[in-house]
Amino acid sequence: MHSVNQSPDCALDKARVWARGDCDANGTKAWVSFGGESNGQGDVCMDKDRRVGISVRCCADRDPPARASSAKTCAQLGWQSPRGEPAVCGHSLAGCSNQNPPPATEMRSFADTKQYCEDQGARVCTFDELVAGESTDTGCA
Repeated sequence: MHSVNQSPDCALDKARVWARGDCDANGTKAWVSFGGESNGQGDVCMDKDRRVGISVRCCADRDPPARASSAKTCAQLGWQSPRGEPAVCGHSLAGCSNQNPPPATEMRSFADTKQYCEDQGARVCTFDELVAGESTDTGCA
C-alpha cells in the first residue's frame, strides 16, 4: 500500500530508477534517472539488459486508457501522488530509509523493473514523469 513521505530525508528520492522510453534509435537502451525530481541532471542512457543497483518506482493512470496506460487505475491501486501530472500517480517499491542507497536497491534490469510494475497492475514511469517528480515522496512511512 502506498504511503506518503513523512520525512524530508527519504533516500528513495536520491536512488536511481529505470524510466520507460528508449533513449537510442535501436530500442536497446532506456534512461536511468533519479527517483525524485531529477530535472534531467545526472540521468544516464543505459543498455536495458544491464543489471544495475537500482530502486523501483512505478506509475499508473487515474483513468486508463491513457497514453502509457496501466492495467489498474490509481484508485484501484490505492495510490496518490502529491506532485506531477494530475492524470498520473507514482509509487515506490520499498519503505523509507535514510541510507543512500536505500536497502531496496538491488541489481535489476529494465525487464525486472517492468515485470515488477506490471505485477502490481502498474507500469514503469516515463522519463518525463520522473523529471516531473511523479513518484517523489512516495514509499516512506
